[in-house]
Amino acid sequence: MSDPVKIAILAGIALVALAAMRLGWRRRAARASAAWPGLPAVPALGEPILGPLEVTYLATARADDRLARLAAHGLAVRAAAEVEVHGAGVLVRRAGSADLFVPARALGAVTRASGMAGTAVGTDRVVVLRWQHGLALDTGLLPRHPDDARRLADAIGALVGPPEGTPEPSSAPTEGSPA
Repeated sequence: MSDPVKIAILAGIALVALAAMRLGWRRRAARASAAWPGLPAVPALGEPILGPLEVTYLATARADDRLARLAAHGLAVRAAAEVEVHGAGVLVRRAGSADLFVPARALGAVTRASGMAGTAVGTDRVVVLRWQHGLALDTGLLPRHPDDARRLADAIGALVGPPEGTPEPSSAPTEGSPA
C-alpha cells in the first residue's frame, strides 16, 4: 500500500472518530437538558456588592464528582466571563452562552481550589461555588487577577448562611462562665 493511501485511511478513521465523539457529546447534552431543570431566572439585581470582575468560567459539575461536567445548557463549556455578587445571588455573564445566576438561597458554600474539571492552576485561585438546583453542583470560576480570588470568595461567603446545625451566637452566659 502506498503512503498516500495509508494517509487517506488514517484521516478517514480520524474523521469518523471525531464525528462519533461529537454525536456522543450532543446526545449527552440532550439527555442532561431533558433531565435537569433550566437555569435559574435572573431577577432585577440593582447595583452589585462586588464586580464586575473578569474571570474564566471553568464549568459546572456535580458536587460529588468535579470531573463530571454538567453538559446541559452549556454549563460544561469553558468561557471568558464577568462575575457580579449581588445581595440576591451571584451573576456570571458568560461570553457566547446564557448568563448563569446562582440565587443566594441556593448557595451552600464557597471554597478555593487549585483546579476543577480538567483545569489546574497550581494555587488556590479557583473559586468554587457549591449550590443546589435539583442536585448539588459546583461551579468553578478562575479570576484573571490573583488578588480577586480572595475578594470574590469573601463576597460570596457573606451570602452563604452558617452551616446547618451551627448554633446561633448567644449573649446569655453559659454554665461555668462568669456572669
